[in-house]
Amino acid sequence: MTKLVKAGVIALVTLFSIGAHANLITNGSFEANDVDSINNNGGSSWEVFESIDGWTTYSGAGIEIQTNDTLSKLDTPFGDQYVELDSANVFRTGRNTNSLMAQEVTGLTVGSYYELSYWYMPRTSTTNDNGINVYWWADGDAVNNSIVADAVANSVFYSGIDWEEITSTLLATAETMYLGFGAFGRDNAVGGLIDNVTLVEVPEPATLALFAIGLIGLGAARRANRSEAVNTP
Repeated sequence: MTKLVKAGVIALVTLFSIGAHANLITNGSFEANDVDSINNNGGSSWEVFESIDGWTTYSGAGIEIQTNDTLSKLDTPFGDQYVELDSANVFRTGRNTNSLMAQEVTGLTVGSYYELSYWYMPRTSTTNDNGINVYWWADGDAVNNSIVADAVANSVFYSGIDWEEITSTLLATAETMYLGFGAFGRDNAVGGLIDNVTLVEVPEPATLALFAIGLIGLGAARRANRSEAVNTP
């Protein structure tokens, strides 16, 4: 391995290490609340909560946690529990079943980028029935104006679609931000599912692009120098 290549590899590893921070999300796999031992407002394998560890209901019926015993075709590979936000209206009478949950994320660096990853699965094959919006806002901003991404609303679960990872790059505009997920589509207590939510700081996209271009340029210059040396009498 040449010195140039070694230097490039070391720099690349260093750059990625800078962004290799811990997950900033609390209870991103929704395993902290033991559904099987509570069951105050749900069935034998699911439960609706006003709040759970890390997450709070902002609107709608609540946060519905299901287990792998709820519907076998929906089993999550990330533990035993996942969330449905088109929640059964079992204790918030008169509320829409489409619900929004969010959590406060602290210790952010203003101007830094964070990669959001979550896993999504549509529950039904009904058109406009499985949507999940992602919300990212600073304290004081209107949550309704902060949608940054959405899952496919018309996916067909019964055609064999499995859990899929969805990612977004988010910019921190304050040291404390709020990350939310909200159901949209038919208000019928069955909809999109989410699990394994992570949020980690990453290098600025432009920085990675410039670094890659720089490596390509160095490599091209080295090849040109080698070719010149070979052709020199």
